[in-house]
Amino acid sequence: MKNIVFYSKMFQAVHHLSEIQKLTGGTFVTTRASTLKAFKKLNPELRAAKCSKIPVSRGNRILKNADQVITGSIYASTLTKLNAWKAMTFHGTYVWLTPEVVKNLTVFDHLFLIGPRMKQMLERHLDSASFTYETSGFLPFSSYEEHPISSKYLLFSNIFKKPNLPLIIYAPTSWKIGSFKNWAIDIATATPEDCNLLIRPHPRIALKKEKKTTILLNKLSELIRNKTNVALDLNYFNASDIYAHANLIISDANSTAEESLFYDCPQLLIETDKCSRKTILNNAIRDGIHHDDAEQIAQIFDLGPILTHSAPNNIEKMIHTALSAESHYHNNRKEYFKWVFGDIRTEAAGKAAITINEHR
Repeated sequence: MKNIVFYSKMFQAVHHLSEIQKLTGGTFVTTRASTLKAFKKLNPELRAAKCSKIPVSRGNRILKNADQVITGSIYASTLTKLNAWKAMTFHGTYVWLTPEVVKNLTVFDHLFLIGPRMKQMLERHLDSASFTYETSGFLPFSSYEEHPISSKYLLFSNIFKKPNLPLIIYAPTSWKIGSFKNWAIDIATATPEDCNLLIRPHPRIALKKEKKTTILLNKLSELIRNKTNVALDLNYFNASDIYAHANLIISDANSTAEESLFYDCPQLLIETDKCSRKTILNNAIRDGIHHDDAEQIAQIFDLGPILTHSAPNNIEKMIHTALSAESHYHNNRKEYFKWVFGDIRTEAAGKAAITINEHR
């Protein structure tokens, strides 16, 4: 029996890797205490260890002796030192598959692609690859229920006074390019009383205690202390549970927006200076992404109404507009989901596990 290691520094890859680990066994290894803590909270039944500066530590030894290493990012400096068979699952929904990224993927023996978009972008820049690849699907969907049986009331009765009200999820992206630092307070203040708002910051904001993010999180906590329809979720809930019951997703056109389309969630997209349709198009073409792919990526802004800095006082109005426009954008959401994820819905982990076992 070969030793399988699932390796990630970041929390973002935990859901992806753990879905396979549940089927194949092995050990999750990370370099960060915050990631290890989050992994154990979500997967107490799975083995996990942490690397350290001490070479003989348990995590270091497990990684060094691995026969197979499955990861969610290109950790070239670490992976090139290992003799193991290496595979990549990609964390998030991974939009930016540029020529430079494809070149760096040569550290791997095998790639597990998410869907048609990734396959299309990879093959445009594939000359003589040393790796094999397959479209296995989006791994977190493996634990999603097509028809959730969980009750909205039971899930949210501890945080909302009226848990059955329409549920809005605000899930911004990272601090540098996202809307969180400039919009979180305004969105929390402007959410109409006939809706519940669950604020779900990016994992890096929620888990990594930096001064600037802690200050804003404390301000948010103070603001919502006396609001019965606004709550802060620092990765307490499973993503699938909140998406399954969400009536609206407010985001920065990120992985959350795409992933929530599994349940056909209506969208309200925020355009920031660093994350807008124009910025995405310009940056994609600058980085060598094919023009047709760049145009398709930017179509995420066609999934719902747009909230911009030019109209900061219209948040409540735009929330109602987005809720009432659900059917208007349905076909856009359906087609975009099919391009990103394809027809594979809940079988991704099983497909990946078969491939891994074939190389054991």
